Amino acid sequence: MSEVSREQAQIKTDGKSIKVLHLIDSGGLYGAEVMLLNLVEEQTKLGMHPVILSAGNYGCNAKGIETEAIKRNLTLKIFRMKPGLNLIRAWDILCFARKEKFDIIHSHGYKFNVLMGVFPRFIRKIPVITTLHGYVSATNSVSMLKVYQILDRACLRFLDGIVFVSDALKKHPLLKKQSFKKSKVIFNGLNIDNLNSILSDEESTTLKSLVNVEDNIFYFGSVGRLSPEKGFDILLKAFKLLTLKNENIRLLIVGDGPLDSSLKLLSETLNIGNKVTFTGFVSPAARIINEVNALVISSFSEGMPIVMIEAGLMEKTIVATSVGGIPSALEEYDSAVLVESNNILSLEEGMSQALKGVQTKGYCFNKWKEAFAASTMNESYLSFYKQVLKEYS
Repeated sequence: MSEVSREQAQIKTDGKSIKVLHLIDSGGLYGAEVMLLNLVEEQTKLGMHPVILSAGNYGCNAKGIETEAIKRNLTLKIFRMKPGLNLIRAWDILCFARKEKFDIIHSHGYKFNVLMGVFPRFIRKIPVITTLHGYVSATNSVSMLKVYQILDRACLRFLDGIVFVSDALKKHPLLKKQSFKKSKVIFNGLNIDNLNSILSDEESTTLKSLVNVEDNIFYFGSVGRLSPEKGFDILLKAFKLLTLKNENIRLLIVGDGPLDSSLKLLSETLNIGNKVTFTGFVSPAARIINEVNALVISSFSEGMPIVMIEAGLMEKTIVATSVGGIPSALEEYDSAVLVESNNILSLEEGMSQALKGVQTKGYCFNKWKEAFAASTMNESYLSFYKQVLKEYS
């Protein structure tokens, strides 16, 4: 039974008085981090009291999410701990949450799903929810990812609420048979005013600052962590095929990650090194995407990509694999091509269509803007918080 009385719960479910502790151990500044920053920004505007607890290993430098949170004047707690199943430091976080009288703990990622889920509800005494931003199927039976997934699925059922960023993610083979206390689908959201500010910011990284922009050249751009599930190897091979038909194309891959060296080597092996630019990590990347001719998403697994939402708000041509929440999001989007994942020929054909100019179903910008507005996302989360708090009491 929770320490929170029914009377206290009623006060807290009014909305503005809710204190939320967001937990994340970030590996960069990509979709999940941007979504979290946007959510906390909206919660702050509403008069709520959100705090981002950003974890990392001892000795690590300032993380991208920490720098961006400070830039946006969001409340941040930097927290360092040893990697792995560190229950002592997890307990320290719970003690901090109790001391500061947080009403709800909101986890973002495997690590805190497990570290919060292992504590029984009567010990936690604070409801814990999580947002599942994506779910990558581990192919190696002995990988750490596989271990994390097993632990994660075991702990998810002990959390008080699960948020999926797309309907497709909720139906993921590893999740659809799970029994959760409470769940809801909430799309990621963006603040269009913030996006416009980035696009007009003279200090933002531009296409011209990264490459020698040439006339009559078609620029493809792709953004994401350089990790296996993003399918950048497939993208490079598809791009290679397209260069055999059209020499006036270039590709920018924006991001960093464990596959950086191998992907650069692959581009050289394919003899397209002079047509492909690896920009490394760029924040924010929105202005670059606004300046290329088409965004390409080659992922094997996705939730609801932030970069896709940004590109949609900028009315860019989008070529994307038909995975996760992408098909439903692009269902009525003009200038979009859906392709098969892990299929070089399908991706090459999709990029070829982008070159020729794409016209599909009618596109309603206002509908897209409303569906993926940060304010819409925040309203949905607030409603979910209220439901969880009410049932927890």
